[in-house]
Amino acid sequence: MVQDIQLQTILGTDLYVEICNEVEAANVSLLNTTLLNQFIEPYLLNIVVAEGVIDWHIKFSNKNVAKLTADNTNNVDLTELERVSQRYLGKAEFYATRLSKYLCENSDNYPLYMGGNKESWKIRPTFDQYTSGIFTGNKRIDPRAEFATFR
Repeated sequence: MVQDIQLQTILGTDLYVEICNEVEAANVSLLNTTLLNQFIEPYLLNIVVAEGVIDWHIKFSNKNVAKLTADNTNNVDLTELERVSQRYLGKAEFYATRLSKYLCENSDNYPLYMGGNKESWKIRPTFDQYTSGIFTGNKRIDPRAEFATFR
């Protein structure tokens, strides 16, 4: 689900589907192998942990929702889990930003990134990967301004 929702938002539907089809057919192009190994894999590793850490701590059943525990362990409270999730989310955003920048700089090699997704139901890639602002003293910097020329 993380791959389908989060990664597709970064790549756009057409490039995402192309990569998925190549992986499924075990025939990944050299360009997409670079994307997978250098950018997508580290992104997915971190975003899966960020998204899953709270869910892995909870067990859903027909009767209730319970925290998982084991002998000789101490439970972690929700605040601590959220901090862990934010830590991995920050790492995932770093890799997502690298991925977006790489695709923007190499858009000629990836025509589906900027040129695909014409149908209204398809997801167009997003260039803004950080979800929090950056405070640098008395002035604010909008990280989206860096990608303004690519829109």
